[in-house]
Amino acid sequence: MKTKFPQILLLLSCILTGCTAKKDRSNLANNYYHQALEAAEKNPREALDLLEKSLAEQVIPRALIFKATLLYQTKEYTESLALFEKIIKDKSYPETLQTDALNNYACLLINMGKLNQAEKVWQQLINNKHYLSPEVAWFNIGLLNLNRKAFNKAAHAFNSAIRIANDYIDAYYYLTITLMEMGEWELARKTIMELIGQMPEHQAALELLEQLNQKLKSKRPKN
Repeated sequence: MKTKFPQILLLLSCILTGCTAKKDRSNLANNYYHQALEAAEKNPREALDLLEKSLAEQVIPRALIFKATLLYQTKEYTESLALFEKIIKDKSYPETLQTDALNNYACLLINMGKLNQAEKVWQQLINNKHYLSPEVAWFNIGLLNLNRKAFNKAAHAFNSAIRIANDYIDAYYYLTITLMEMGEWELARKTIMELIGQMPEHQAALELLEQLNQKLKSKRPKN
């Protein structure tokens, strides 16, 4: 009977050692991931190197999505596209992370000139209950249609973003630009005033307001 105890203890020792090693690798992966987040804004290439170290320790889904996003930001579009599509097809990912990946994937498609495909992705996200920021999808659709000079569609999209998040400053700003393109000067002025009411020192908004005031002044009948 006694001879069995060392075997059991040895087995337990192996299990405990395995758990510790796994935990250490997980901690390392998370540390590298957070370092990558800090480095990304100033040095995306350094951030990518840190993510590779993180992923070598443990494949963390959010780190893999971040890698695909950084590849897109560093203009490595082919690699980014392949990684995003791999992530999107993997149903084991949490659904909220999947939707974040889809949003960034659509941004990549824009840069690759695949505008219709990008818009379809954002339209799907708007109706996806797991997507926590539908106003962002509406805003991106607005920008896409503003660049296409499809001003009615752009205005609808920006207004939809504002209905969801009435403090969405960028949506007010680009809605104002869209309305100016449509010749809706009074409505454009009302919109930019709503923005300034929320952020009085928004310099670009103040400049737009000045342009609108000059335009409206020139349209008033002279006595």
